[in-house]
Amino acid sequence: IDILGTLEFSITVPSILRFLEIIALFFKFKEKEFVLAKYFTEIFLVDFRINKYSSSLIACTSAYIVMKLGKFPNIHLISKFSKKTDSQLKECAKDILYLLENIDSNILQAVKKKYSSSKFFEVSKLKLC
Repeated sequence: IDILGTLEFSITVPSILRFLEIIALFFKFKEKEFVLAKYFTEIFLVDFRINKYSSSLIACTSAYIVMKLGKFPNIHLISKFSKKTDSQLKECAKDILYLLENIDSNILQAVKKKYSSSKFFEVSKLKLC
């Protein structure tokens, strides 16, 4: 009770979004880059493939894709920062990119619609694949 009181009951489980926030802060993502990474993460949340990956790997992979697209010079640091191997990142990235390529044929369109608004920089309208 003392520990929870000291923390003012402000506790949480490590979520994909929290991991992504930490990565975005570390790599100094601009707001649009962060929103794009969130979009990648959220389209992945509605797919069964997500079950084989940890939350931290999904967040790192979403950031990795954004960094690849943005040609970040320090992209090599994502492996060290996340303690994930390049092969782990690339395997997860393939699944995310598969979903992006086939998003129009997916019955679940809420995430795409959400991220097509100007509030989210219309990132779902970007031609990435």
